[in-house]
Amino acid sequence: MPEERSYTMLVGGYRVSRFVVIERFEHEGEEILAIRQNMSRAFLIKDVRSWHAFLENPQADPFLLDRLLAEGILVEDGADEAAVYRCWRQEHVHKFKTMHSHTTATRRCNLGCIYCILDSEPKSMDGKTAMLVDRFWTGIIKKKKPERVRDVYSGGELHLNLPVVLASAARRFFFCEGSGIDFKFLIITNGTLVTPAAISRMKEVGLDGVRVSIAGPSWMHNRLRPFRNGGDTYEVIMKNLEAISGQTRIIIETQYDSGCDDYLHVPEMLDDVRRRGIAVENVHFAPILPKRGQTEFSCGMGDPRRLLFLMREAEKRDFPQFNEAPSNGCMVDFKSGMTFDTDGSILSCPAMQSGEFTYGHASRGVDAVARYQLLERQLPVKCLESCDVLPICNGGCRLNSLSVGGSFKGVDCQYEAIRLILSEHIRQKTMAALLAHRKNKAA
Repeated sequence: MPEERSYTMLVGGYRVSRFVVIERFEHEGEEILAIRQNMSRAFLIKDVRSWHAFLENPQADPFLLDRLLAEGILVEDGADEAAVYRCWRQEHVHKFKTMHSHTTATRRCNLGCIYCILDSEPKSMDGKTAMLVDRFWTGIIKKKKPERVRDVYSGGELHLNLPVVLASAARRFFFCEGSGIDFKFLIITNGTLVTPAAISRMKEVGLDGVRVSIAGPSWMHNRLRPFRNGGDTYEVIMKNLEAISGQTRIIIETQYDSGCDDYLHVPEMLDDVRRRGIAVENVHFAPILPKRGQTEFSCGMGDPRRLLFLMREAEKRDFPQFNEAPSNGCMVDFKSGMTFDTDGSILSCPAMQSGEFTYGHASRGVDAVARYQLLERQLPVKCLESCDVLPICNGGCRLNSLSVGGSFKGVDCQYEAIRLILSEHIRQKTMAALLAHRKNKAA
C-alpha cells in the first residue's frame, strides 16, 4: 500500500517498526489510521493529522512516545529487528503456560474422501500403547507445570477406536484435575459415527468440542467425502449433528477446491445448518491441501479472495471470522506441543503419513538430535529483513512446503492471503472501537 510510506517516516532518532501494518479509513469525514504491531499485537487508532504531527515532533508528547516504544510500534533507528524477531520467536518456542498434544487414535477410516492427503492404513492405537503415551505426556506436564492442557484426538475416524480414546482422555483428565491443571480436549471426526451417548461419555472426562469436516452442500460433499462403498454421507452427518446439538461445541471445517467455482455454493451448506437449528459455534475454511504426487484438484491457496468471500459469507450468518488476526503455529516449532502416532512415535505433524518425520517415541522420549534437525529452518533474507507479517506467518505451513517444494524446512509464503484477512480484521476492530467511542461520548 504506497500511501503507508508517509506514515512510517524516520524522525528524531526513531522509526516505525517494520512489523507495523497501517490501514487508512474514512470515518465521519475524517481520515483515520489503524496501526497494528504484528509482534506485540499492539493496536492504535489515530487521525492522520495528529499522527503526522507526532512523527514530526515525537518529543512533544513524551507519554505517547514511551507507549509506542514499549509496544514496539516505534523503535530506535538502527534497531536490528531481525534479531528481535529471533529472540521473540525463541521465547514462544519455550513457553509452557499452555501445552498441546495431538493423538492419532487410528489410521482406519470409513470414508473414501477423494482429496485425502493420507493413505488409509489398518493401524490403531492399542490400550497398552495409549497408556504408554499418556504416561509419557503426563510426565512432561508434571515437569513443566502448565496452567492449561488442550489436547486433540483424531483419526482416520477416531470413533473406530473410541474405547481407547475414552480411556486415554480419562487418564489425562484425572491427572490434570489432581494437579490443579485445566484440561480439555477436542475431537476431530468425519461426523458419521457421532452419537449423543458417546459425546456424553467424553464430556465426563473433559470433552470441549467436536470438529467436523463438511465439504459444502449435499451434492458437493457427497462427491468429495463419500463412504468407502461410495454411499452418501451428508445426510448422515447432518442428522448426527442435529442429535448432539447443544451437548458440546460444534465446529465445522470446510476444505474447498481453489481452482473451480464450487466454493460459491458453500454458503448453501451454512444455510442448511441454520435451517436445521444445529448449534454450530463456528466454521473454518481452508483450501484442499496438495498431495505429494498427482491430484485432480487445484490445491493450495490460489486466489485468496475466494477464502475472503467464504469468511464474509460465514460472518453474514453469525459465524465470527475476523475477531482475531490470522496466525500460523506449526506444532513442531513449539516445545509445548507434541503429536503422537498410533504406535506411540512422536510425529512432526498430525497430517504426516505413519512413520514420517518422527523424532522420538513415548517409550524412550525425544530424540533431541532429530528434533533439532527438524526445527532448523533458515528463513530467506526477504522474510527476515522486510516482511511485515513475519510474526504472523513464521514461515508458513511446513506440510505445504513439503508437498509443493519437497522440503519440510522450506517456506510456504501466503503473504497476500494473510494481508487480506489481516486488513479485514483491522477494519472490523477499528469500526467497533470508533462505534464504542461514539456511544461513550453520547452517554
